[in-house]
Amino acid sequence: MDKIIQYFNNGGPLMWPILLCSVVSWAIIIERAIRLRRIGLVDDELVKKVRAALGKGDLAGAEQAAQAHPVLVGVVLAKGIDEFRYTEADLETSLQAAAERNLQVLWNNMGALNTIARVATLLGLLGTVVGMVWGFEQLTQQGVAKEKLAEAIGVALVTTVGGLCVAIPAIIGESALKSKIRKLTIEFEEILLEVIKAAKIGGITKRSVARKAGTPREPPRALTQDADGEIDGDAETILDARDLAAKLQAEREAKAAKEEEDDEIDGDAETLMDARELAAKLKAKRDAEAKS
Repeated sequence: MDKIIQYFNNGGPLMWPILLCSVVSWAIIIERAIRLRRIGLVDDELVKKVRAALGKGDLAGAEQAAQAHPVLVGVVLAKGIDEFRYTEADLETSLQAAAERNLQVLWNNMGALNTIARVATLLGLLGTVVGMVWGFEQLTQQGVAKEKLAEAIGVALVTTVGGLCVAIPAIIGESALKSKIRKLTIEFEEILLEVIKAAKIGGITKRSVARKAGTPREPPRALTQDADGEIDGDAETILDARDLAAKLQAEREAKAAKEEEDDEIDGDAETLMDARELAAKLKAKRDAEAKS
């Protein structure tokens, strides 16, 4: 331990930011390792309950089962089903959108870990450059001094080693955590596919949800009373309209009968005129025969 402290002191002031990068990187690695445990993200029993409810066509029951568990898969399924119920999107689109939004928490602090790995390396290189510059200045001022040159090179090497000691674990931790995140993402995709298949088996579609949502609810008592008054007024209006329609129909029938009667009278009058003309012609013919 004393040797490490001595090396740290020999590295100069740049060893403090390198030490800070080391502390922060290890804190992120430990925090992500705890957060990315499967037991805190996926609950197999929850998935089974949701699939069973959807297989029976019980969308509300599936949403309640998902909301009952605080794990990430429950959050994704609950929000996806809720979006499906109250938007125009289908179930597959809703679940995928919910997964894309909520699975972003898996990547928290991963960007910071990558940045620390690069910054630590650059700080080590900066210490190397600073040490070499300081050593050459000593050579310029005092000539060739082995002790000063060795000290300068020592500072340069210590900062480089310190930066690499921080960057290498950070890079390895970042790679391992990213691999874990990819595996979890693939598992979530498989869960969503199973849920979608169960919904299709249960006959859950946008039309079926809309039909269930359209079932009339019992209105409040005050609204019911007002509606009854409006219905009574509407009924009276309908009866008045029916009476008026009956009267109009009767008037139309009477008018049609009168027109038919007038047509018959006109026909009789024409027949009578024809008979009179025929009689006149017969009488004239008889008179002519009598004279001859």
